[in-house]
Amino acid sequence: MNIGTLLLHHRVPHDKWGEVPVAAVILQAQTTVSDGDILQWTNKRVDAKFQRLHKVVIMDSFPASVAGKTLKRKIRDSLL
Repeated sequence: MNIGTLLLHHRVPHDKWGEVPVAAVILQAQTTVSDGDILQWTNKRVDAKFQRLHKVVIMDSFPASVAGKTLKRKIRDSLL
């Protein structure tokens, strides 16, 4: 499975690989899953090694514009 099909992700700079995939997630209320659980679950389902997540960041909310659109650049910048 392609990581783009599995979840939305960002690519951040990495010293050795150039860029690596990183996911930012918001957990549903009463969810008891860790970032490591999400990382492991996702990486088991991704076909290509270069698409495997390097890190998962759990956030309370995503930054949004006045119109309610998710500000992906702000998420990416916070992951750097």
